[in-house]
Amino acid sequence: MPFSSLLLYLSLLLPAASTSCTSGPPFRGKGLQLDKTSLSFDFIVVGAGNAGAVVAARLSEDPCVRVLLLEEGNYSQDSGRDSTSTHQNWIAEQIITPRRDYRTWALPALTHQLSTEANPAVNNRSGILLGPVVTGKALGGSTVVNIGAYTRPEPAYFNRWGIKNWSGDETEAYFHKQEDHEDPHPEYGKGGPVHVEHGDAQTVYPYLHQASLSMDPPLRSNSAGRLSYGVPQVYRVIENGRRGRLHRLPAACVGPAAELEALGVPVVANVSGVGKHLLARTNVLFFYGNGSVVPEMNPFVLRDPATTEMYDLEHRGPYSLGALGIYSVVKGRYPGDDDYILFMTDVIPEVAPRMVALGCANLRVHGPGGQVLLDPTDPLGAKHPRIQLNMAAAEEDRRALRHCLRDVRDMMAEPIMTTNGFYEIFPTHRLVEDTDKALDRWISRGYTFYSWHATSTARMGDVLDDRMRVQGGVQGLRVVDASAVPDMIEAGPMATLFMLGERAADLIKEDYRENT
Repeated sequence: MPFSSLLLYLSLLLPAASTSCTSGPPFRGKGLQLDKTSLSFDFIVVGAGNAGAVVAARLSEDPCVRVLLLEEGNYSQDSGRDSTSTHQNWIAEQIITPRRDYRTWALPALTHQLSTEANPAVNNRSGILLGPVVTGKALGGSTVVNIGAYTRPEPAYFNRWGIKNWSGDETEAYFHKQEDHEDPHPEYGKGGPVHVEHGDAQTVYPYLHQASLSMDPPLRSNSAGRLSYGVPQVYRVIENGRRGRLHRLPAACVGPAAELEALGVPVVANVSGVGKHLLARTNVLFFYGNGSVVPEMNPFVLRDPATTEMYDLEHRGPYSLGALGIYSVVKGRYPGDDDYILFMTDVIPEVAPRMVALGCANLRVHGPGGQVLLDPTDPLGAKHPRIQLNMAAAEEDRRALRHCLRDVRDMMAEPIMTTNGFYEIFPTHRLVEDTDKALDRWISRGYTFYSWHATSTARMGDVLDDRMRVQGGVQGLRVVDASAVPDMIEAGPMATLFMLGERAADLIKEDYRENT
């Protein structure tokens, strides 16, 4: 499925009644070819990402329930590693090695490459000039192309939703259920299916860690854990509460009726909020170097068999860090809503081993947001939607970015950084001063791009009810993905999307039991 719940398509399936409980082994397959005897399911989950794969796994725990999990593509976390094809083996290696995740973003075998329309607050840039918009197409969804950062929002974030079934206490229980965290602290779960480890950033980049602590006040943050390897992002559950067979229907949509009818698209239900309220973070970079190859980015170190072995045996060392070696949520440093995400990327080691980029993203997203529309030239071709991100439109978002950019400069000016010879390569103080006006100009015209965190185009309380069911009289359809959250996730989205799948699975089970 190409982009977070752009519009809700009912182009697939409708079950008709049947009843018995079938015993026997679970219905699984790789590259499965369905035949006439296997077209009977209780639930169809479209999209095998964080939430979708979790929903399918939890529903299929009941041996009397048959679940069909659909995903596009030919790869998973494990596929290709033992292939006789050198190319397949190479792609599999990129998927499972965090250090190489940046390579996956441009691989047609793993991604949909989407485009965006002009963004007014970012100098009207669009398309590749606003950064690539990619979604994964593999078992695991977009986790095959993301950085594997695992950060949770605080319980207060969920309490602010004000939605039944989704309080901070209720969601906390589902974070615990999914986690197998190496940290022994009781706030983390143990024994769940998602294994989380602390990253090696403090070991691999000790000078950056020391610089952050020596600032006045120290730059304290909630640093990301990481998945030991990528796993299942998101999509739709189609259900009936009883066994049925698949029938293909004419393509039709749930969404704003006037917009759909103007494009000649049949309307299943008029739900005006579909595709609206798109929230997207803004990423902004400053570049630093010290005139020599930074040791941990040295291609010769990365090619050393000992470095590879450290990762293979212990999941430690340079290969354990994704394209964002540091990913930290910084909260409470400034009043109001000016919290931010600070990250570090070594760009591309083989191309730029002499540079690090320190990046900033606004934690929250304010303002009207953007939207996703159907392309009038291809209204039912979901691979080509019209995406209007409308990033950095609100002053609150730009203010958080300005705070972060100033903190980055302060951190890089700490004695441990200057002693190691680091200096700002681009843009430099001469080109961009620390004034609000200058930093806003850099946010608009500088190295600014889309964060790949987009949410809320089918949000609960609007398009969905509190059990993630599509409103407007639609039966048997839920949306379980990042588009369902009412506001931008106040952390990296991965952990929350796993939790969303866990919570949704229990809600679906409860309703299924009531209906059967």
